[in-house]
Amino acid sequence: MSLAVFGLQAKAQDYSQVTDDQNIIKALDLLRETTGEWSREAILGNNLTGEPIKISFADLSKISKAYSTYEALSWIKNKQLLIFISHKHKKAPPEVLACILAHEAIHQDEYLSLKEEAYGWATEADVWIQLKAKNPELSKLSEKDSPLVARLNMLEESFRKGNYTTDEIEPLVAKNPAYRNLPLTSYGFGR
Repeated sequence: MSLAVFGLQAKAQDYSQVTDDQNIIKALDLLRETTGEWSREAILGNNLTGEPIKISFADLSKISKAYSTYEALSWIKNKQLLIFISHKHKKAPPEVLACILAHEAIHQDEYLSLKEEAYGWATEADVWIQLKAKNPELSKLSEKDSPLVARLNMLEESFRKGNYTTDEIEPLVAKNPAYRNLPLTSYGFGR
């Protein structure tokens, strides 16, 4: 029996322009029927460039020492959108990677702001909440499973405390040294 009968072949073809990493493919599939569906569609090409976003794991410190503590990074090179996930997270559970991808797909141009970053963090939290609702076993994950779990749990708590808005997340973003020089708003976010 053909894999196409089960839709497996089609899924692999859907992502062939994006990645060949099976964990990333699983993460992208997990975004279906969540608020991260928009990000999945953006990754597949429904974005400002009209082209799929390439996703890979990378040692971010090789791009710049300034990125050595980043978990992931969105990048534009020759009009190609790229998402680099820190190589430290290569074995992270796909649900955790799904949240990171939901956030990173928001960044589609060279303009970044505190509002856009807060929106990305809130998107991570929202997708995490939805994935945990679908699979309660995720609540048992700890930092031992992935250092990103602590981040996602903190974002979830802030998102819930802010009544599912960015109200509690924005101050966290503003305090983050990585975003020290960002403007409050950017094109498409708060203007």
